[in-house]
Amino acid sequence: MPRRSVGVSVIAILACVGSAFTLLVAVFVASMMLLLPTLPQNSQAPGFPMRAVMALVMAVYLAPAIWGLCSGIGLWRLKNWARICTLVFAGLLCCMGLFGGLVALVMPIPVTAAQQAQMPEIGTVMKVWTIGLALAQLGVGVWWLIFFLRPKVIAQFEPLRPPVPFQGEMPIGEAAMVAPPSITGGRPVSITVIACLLFVGTAFFPFLMLMHTPTLFLGKILTGPAAVGILLAFMVAHVGIGVGLLKVQPWARVAGLLYFGFALVNGSLTWLRPDAQELMRTMMKSQSSMFGPVPLIELPRAYFIVMAILGIVVAAIPMYFLATRKAAFERTGV
Repeated sequence: MPRRSVGVSVIAILACVGSAFTLLVAVFVASMMLLLPTLPQNSQAPGFPMRAVMALVMAVYLAPAIWGLCSGIGLWRLKNWARICTLVFAGLLCCMGLFGGLVALVMPIPVTAAQQAQMPEIGTVMKVWTIGLALAQLGVGVWWLIFFLRPKVIAQFEPLRPPVPFQGEMPIGEAAMVAPPSITGGRPVSITVIACLLFVGTAFFPFLMLMHTPTLFLGKILTGPAAVGILLAFMVAHVGIGVGLLKVQPWARVAGLLYFGFALVNGSLTWLRPDAQELMRTMMKSQSSMFGPVPLIELPRAYFIVMAILGIVVAAIPMYFLATRKAAFERTGV
């Protein structure tokens, strides 16, 4: 078995420690749900129980905690599936860090008059803190992506073939353990990561439907059954394309290009339209029946430009890998 490097050991420990802390938060939220006899109900949104909100919060902490613990233990044992999971998580960290940092840079921080009078620089402090946290997430994500794509690190996770006796110059029985070139059956790592990210995204659609979240579709706001129908279609697309990519099916590659191409167009038509501010206000008002009155913040034009750029980047990256990894799909046949 290959020797585990110091870098892999450190990241495995960090993953386990961070996941354990996240798991404690999930347990704390669950204990509040079970121990408190009654939870305060939002009088403005009587149709959405507070226990349901806390259940969603618990799930948001519980899922990544379990994911991180399994990945950390797998990294310690040099399992390649754990390396892939870590790459997926690193990609998510990069997206969250980039998104959070740019949005915090252009979005005004809501501060009450009392807070401003008590601490005039509170807005600047909150903005610097938010940007710093986003940069930390981005830095960890980039670090893990680069580290786990290094050939020397990849070699630690590849299984070794049994000794093969050689005849000739090398005496029989003195063959070295040889690592196979790939353990994924010819599937590039980038395709595996894209498939896993699609599966991760699938988990959010039931929450969006439960909270009656409006859906943006080609610059229009869909609510009610129409929004649920679109979310269901997106969820089916995520699962179908993800499974197809894992099986390296040519149709899944084409479907993935079309899906991410649609996401790119959909985001551009939404955030670059002149009345994007009014569109955002309409969406926030539609959530008032669920969570009560939502404060409307006047967002600068730069916010919508950043959102459009981020949407284009998030869609363009998987499109690039799907387009440049065509050979892997051609080997599998139709």
